[in-house]
Amino acid sequence: METFNRTELRAEIVRQIKTAHETGKKPVFIYDRVSTKQQEVLGTSLQQQEEKGVKYAADTDLHIAHFFTTAESAYKTGRKIFNMMLDLALETGVKDIVFMCTDRMSRNFNDWSRLKSLIDEHNFHIHFYQEGSVIHKKSHHSEKFVMNIKLAVAEGHSDKVSHDSKQTAIWKVKHGIAPGGTPPPGYDYDTSQRKYIKNKDAELILQIFDLYDNQDYTALGICEWLNNQAFKTQRGNAWNRTTILRLLANVFYTGRFEYEGNIYHGTHEAYITDEQYNRRTSRMKLKYKGAKIRNNDFILKGLLRSGDSGSMFTGELKKEKYVYYSIRRPQYMAYKEEDVFKLIDDKMRFIRFSGSFEEHLKELFRESVDINERGQAKEQEGVKKEIVRLEKEQQKLLQLLIDGVDEKAVRMRMDENKKVLTRIENQHQQMRINRTDFTLEVSRVIGQVRNVFELYSMADYAEKGRLLRLLAETVHVWDDQVVIDWKMPYSFILDERVLQIANSQGFPASSDMLHDG
Repeated sequence: METFNRTELRAEIVRQIKTAHETGKKPVFIYDRVSTKQQEVLGTSLQQQEEKGVKYAADTDLHIAHFFTTAESAYKTGRKIFNMMLDLALETGVKDIVFMCTDRMSRNFNDWSRLKSLIDEHNFHIHFYQEGSVIHKKSHHSEKFVMNIKLAVAEGHSDKVSHDSKQTAIWKVKHGIAPGGTPPPGYDYDTSQRKYIKNKDAELILQIFDLYDNQDYTALGICEWLNNQAFKTQRGNAWNRTTILRLLANVFYTGRFEYEGNIYHGTHEAYITDEQYNRRTSRMKLKYKGAKIRNNDFILKGLLRSGDSGSMFTGELKKEKYVYYSIRRPQYMAYKEEDVFKLIDDKMRFIRFSGSFEEHLKELFRESVDINERGQAKEQEGVKKEIVRLEKEQQKLLQLLIDGVDEKAVRMRMDENKKVLTRIENQHQQMRINRTDFTLEVSRVIGQVRNVFELYSMADYAEKGRLLRLLAETVHVWDDQVVIDWKMPYSFILDERVLQIANSQGFPASSDMLHDG
C-alpha cells in the first residue's frame, strides 16, 4: 500500500494544482483500490486501474494532482486512505475525484453519504470512467438513483461473502476446527487431514510452558531467555512480554478453542491438560469470561435519537416488564416503548403511494436499468474483443509449438495468455451477473416499498421493529412526533425532491411524506 507523509503530500498536491491552473485544466484525484494485500502484491488490478485512469484524465482534459492507491476493503467504513483523500480534497480545493466504477469507490452507504455531502455542499464532481458517468449537484435524479442501486448491489455482494465466510466458520466449529486466522505457535493446519497438527516448534513451546509452570520464570524472564538463545517468533521478530502472555493464556493448547465467546473441543492434539491450564491462568490472575447474556433484546435499540439533542436512546426494563428508551444527558428523558410506537404508527399511517405514482416509480426503475446497461455496453464489447484476440493468439502459439519453434518460450507465452484469458472471461461473466443483480435489486426495492406500509399496519411490535430496521437509518423522537431518516436506496424514493417531481407530473403523493426524506 502506498504510504504518505501528509505534509509532503499536501505540498506536492498544491504544486500539481498550480500546474493544472497554468495549463488551463482541472486538478483531479484518482483513487485506485484492491481489497486485499495479496491483490496488491500481484499488482495487476492496480496497474490496469492506473493506466485507465491516466487515459481518462487525458481524454477529459483533467490534470492528475495525485494517485491514491491502496489495499483496503470498501465494505467497512473508516478507510484511512479514502478519508485522507477527501480531507485533502477539501483542504486544497480539488473538486474532481475519479474512480474506476461504483464498486471501486465504496461498498457501504456511509462513505457514499460523505461523498454526497461533498457533491451537494461543495460542488464536487465524482467520475466513474468504466461506467462513463459523472455525478454532480445537477445530475439527473435517475442517475443518482442508479448510483444508490449499484451501491445496494455491491453491499449485497459483500454481505453474501460475509455470510458465506460465517457459514464456513460454523461448519468448522461443528467439526472441531478453529475457524480462520494464523494457527498459534507450535501448530500448522494440515489440509489433507483437515486439522491442526503440531509442527517443528513443538519442543520450543513445551520448553516455554515448562519455564513458566515448573521453573517459576516470569513472562519477561522467558522473553530474555528466548532472545538470548536467538529464537524468533513466527514472523521472525524478537519475543516480547505480551506475546508470551498471550501464548500462555491461549486455551488452544488444551485441545480446545474459543469462538465468539464460547469454548469448543477441537480435533487438534493438546500440549497441556485442562488442570495445567487452570493452574497457570490462576497464577496469571486470568479468568475466562464467556459471552455476555442479554436479558433483553430491545426492539428499537440503536434506532432512536433525541430530536433535540441527537443523543442515542438506550433501552431499559422497569419493574421487570415495562420497556423504556432513555437518555441521561444533557438531561434525563425517557419514553415508554408503546408510546414511541404510537408516534411511529401515526407517521407510517400517512405514508402511502397513489397508484399513478407507483406506475411512475416503476418507469423510473426501468429507466435506471436501461442507463446501467448502456453504461456497461461499451466496456462489455471491449472485453469480448479482447477474448477473441487472445483466443486467436493462443491458436497461433499452439501451431508454433507443433512446428517445434522454441518450445519453452512458446509454452511460457501460452501460460501467460491463459491466465489473462481466464481473468478477462471472469470479468466478462461478472459484468453479466452484475447487470442481473442490478435488475433483481430494482425489483426487490420496489416490492418492499410497495408492500411494507401495509405489512407494518398489521404487524406486532417485534415485526414492526424488523421492518423499521430494514428501511430506516434513524428515528428522531420528540414528545409529539417522530421524523424518520430512511436508508438508501429507499431514501431516494421518499426524498422530497423525487416526490415533488411526481407531483409536478400529476402523480399525487401524501404531503406527510415530504417531511421524511
